[in-house]
Amino acid sequence: MAYDIAPGALDHALSQFATTAGITLTFPADYAANLTTPGLQGYYTEVDGLARILEGSDLNIVPIQGGYTLQQSAATATSTTVGNQTEFSTLTVEADRIDDSWVYHEPRSVSVISREQIDRRPPRHASDMLIETPGVASATNRHNPGLSVNIRGMQDFGRVNMMVDGMRQNFVQNAHQQRNGEMYVDSELLSGAVVERGPRSGVHGATAIAGSVNFQTLDYDDVILSDNDVGVRLRGITGAGGEGNGVNFIGSTAVAGRFGDNLELLAARSRRSLGDYSIGSRGGGDRNRVWSDTGYDSFYDDVKFARQTQESNLFKGRLQLTPEQSLQFTYVGTEVDYTNTTDADSSAQESGTPWRDLGTSSVESQSVAFDYNWNPSNNNWFDLNVKLYGVDTKLNNYNNPAYPPGDTGIVDLAWDFGYCDQDPIPSSWQPHCSYGIGKDQNISTRTYGIQVDNTSRFALNDTTQLSANYGIEYFRDKADSEVRVNREGRPLPDHTQYGEGEALNPYGERSIGSIFSNLTLEDNFYTLSTGLRYDHYWLTGDTQVYGTRAIYESRFDRYMRLQCNRAAAGNAGAAVFCDAGRTGGEEAILAIPLNAYNGSQYAARWEQENGFYDHHVDRSAGKLLPSLAAAIRPTDWLELYANWGKSWRPPSINESLVVGAHPGSGSSFMFPNPFADAETTTSWEVGANTVFNDLLTPGDSLFTKLGYFDTRADDYLFTAMGVALPGQGRTGSDGADPSRLAFVNNRTQTQFRGLELESRYDAGWIYGGVTYTHYLGSPNQFCPNLYFAGAGEHRFDQPNEDGSMPEQHEMAREAGYDSWEEWANNQVVCGNMAFNSVIAKPVDKGTANLGVRLFDQRLDTGLRYNYSGNGWYNQDTGGAQTWFRYTTWDWYGSYRVNDHLALLASVENLTDEMYLDGYSDALARVYSPGRTAQIGMELRF
Repeated sequence: MAYDIAPGALDHALSQFATTAGITLTFPADYAANLTTPGLQGYYTEVDGLARILEGSDLNIVPIQGGYTLQQSAATATSTTVGNQTEFSTLTVEADRIDDSWVYHEPRSVSVISREQIDRRPPRHASDMLIETPGVASATNRHNPGLSVNIRGMQDFGRVNMMVDGMRQNFVQNAHQQRNGEMYVDSELLSGAVVERGPRSGVHGATAIAGSVNFQTLDYDDVILSDNDVGVRLRGITGAGGEGNGVNFIGSTAVAGRFGDNLELLAARSRRSLGDYSIGSRGGGDRNRVWSDTGYDSFYDDVKFARQTQESNLFKGRLQLTPEQSLQFTYVGTEVDYTNTTDADSSAQESGTPWRDLGTSSVESQSVAFDYNWNPSNNNWFDLNVKLYGVDTKLNNYNNPAYPPGDTGIVDLAWDFGYCDQDPIPSSWQPHCSYGIGKDQNISTRTYGIQVDNTSRFALNDTTQLSANYGIEYFRDKADSEVRVNREGRPLPDHTQYGEGEALNPYGERSIGSIFSNLTLEDNFYTLSTGLRYDHYWLTGDTQVYGTRAIYESRFDRYMRLQCNRAAAGNAGAAVFCDAGRTGGEEAILAIPLNAYNGSQYAARWEQENGFYDHHVDRSAGKLLPSLAAAIRPTDWLELYANWGKSWRPPSINESLVVGAHPGSGSSFMFPNPFADAETTTSWEVGANTVFNDLLTPGDSLFTKLGYFDTRADDYLFTAMGVALPGQGRTGSDGADPSRLAFVNNRTQTQFRGLELESRYDAGWIYGGVTYTHYLGSPNQFCPNLYFAGAGEHRFDQPNEDGSMPEQHEMAREAGYDSWEEWANNQVVCGNMAFNSVIAKPVDKGTANLGVRLFDQRLDTGLRYNYSGNGWYNQDTGGAQTWFRYTTWDWYGSYRVNDHLALLASVENLTDEMYLDGYSDALARVYSPGRTAQIGMELRF
């Protein structure tokens, strides 16, 4: 690790060392009083660095769990004796969660979202916490509190490992393909978050081809004041008068305590209540326009149906088994209620806005973990961490009965005459039978996981360290869903709106197992690292695939079928031939004059039968994934680094098994793809870290991280419209039905490239920061197989009655294939068919903030500037612009009255701009809040 600690007071230097190293230092406060240090510059191991800082003192280093404690030598130990008891004033110096300077010493793309950053603009939606993080976006729908994290243009189905305290949040709800994977997190219970951009070969790296974000919940020192054993933290924020703009209340209560030397407990509860809000009044280009029922344009100024309530709970308990071992229990639970709404329409609904109230939605998510750590003193072989966890997320959507626009009563007619009660529903009535019913949908994902990793460290000489990090990760997702429908209160247990198949968000199980190892050699000048991981997956479940069955019909069978059908219709002549065939067979027919038996219309042929067939999925595969990294430090202020690695993501449960019609209508239909290939990526990045101290004034610091990334994905899975089904006989994109969708592999390479900048300056009384992301290249092209599930056209490869082959077979042979089916299965089509977020190149984004700390740093106030660029959903194929460039300003301020009370205030969107969050949900199109003022307080004792 690189350190740049100036000579000076020992207690200040120890605090800076703990922050940079990310460790905990515990020692009696008077040990460091009035002592100085020669400082620390360069790369050191933790022990060697501490030893250098402590030169000239009488303090000794003793390793403990998570860090070190300092002890005086026996000859100089000091204490205060009261009666028969000896008391020490103990000072604990922890890695400061607010100070994110350690990321500028890391030779990779990593960022921290600090508690200080979260408090500057209290998040209305969880995605608001990501604004200042380069390379990160979210397909935000402000009607829906779920958070979907996008890193470098990739999201969904585990491409980004979204975690709370290291517990994977793998819940999936198909959200019109703008979000396929959501987590529910409450900012009030967080101490911060760490965002890793790019694949990693460590404990959280399985399937995470884009990176990871780990939201860290409150810890004991976030609640307990220094020198106390028990602490209480009360927070409350509300909208300020007429500018509150739908912020009713955001707040929390937290209590924590230390009991003896080995037990710590923490409990917290939070609540947030939000309502409808006004959008901005400036700019926007009249994009809040909708078509009214009178035939004229109308405009809306409010976002309706934005009501949300969330209540969350946190409990932690840590037991120090020995000075070298600890065990921790963590529980995080949240319950959310909100309105189930439609995507934005082009016409005004009853609300006067583009959205319609469909019903109600509620989410319950619970996460439980047990953590064990063992870090024996004087043993460099072991720094062992073990985690067992479980996550259970359940969502309920209730859809009120809906009717299509302009319904003339045909829906009620279909139900009243019993067409919708048939099994299967006649195809001509299926679209009508998807209306007029209430739907109660329950979706759940349960995840169970284990993580084990150990780090061994060896000092090769005074400045060189060799470390090895290795371990395993295993997690299992179990998805389930149920749809209960009713017609005017009458349960319909056997009703499906499309005749066949199961509900969207299917039942299935997928497990991922991973073994990994990383070897790092580091000294003052360089860092070299190599990693290797092996990932394996198992997927099981049942679905219904659309397929064909080939049936051979001989001349006699065809002749009899056609003649007997005519006879049944009253044709007397045909009855003669039908009776003859039944009694005497072929000879009896040929004996009748004018039998036409040898006519071409009765020639033998292969026919096919199309439909849904039950299909059991049981797949597994594995992949070996190497990685390399290197960094050099030519000066004490500059570090250059490069990283390269392979990553792999197998198909998810939904991508493989999902089947069914669009809830609430028959406008589209999802087909499963149990034959999908895994995604494989090659990622590399180059970057630079710079650290300048005492640049403009004594004690100031300037940190910068600049990087270029390039990720190339093979077989990237996306949602395709107009897919060809087995048995269709299509030879290209002609005849495609856009209502047919499936997750398919992109057979051309999908690429994500860009530049990221993150910089921070701090001189104590004044500070600031800049972040920026610029994406390079053109939007990706999408070219899936013509038949994602196989052509299924066996008939074109069967001989005719005379022994010749069909013309389709001969065409395929001329093209170099053994059969027409082989030819069809190898055809790739390109075009405007992608229907999810990957079709859009991410928008450029940036922030800049400038603040001051006055009155002994009790007052902290500043401004933040936000920028988002233009974006198109499918620009290269003529798609309309979806996201428009905007800039907004935010103000924040806090005043710490004393050590116990702080007053908080902020104004979001100072200039009241109308804007749609960059890269947000392109179909929901929910505009962001206009000017919003919030005030609050934090009380700690």
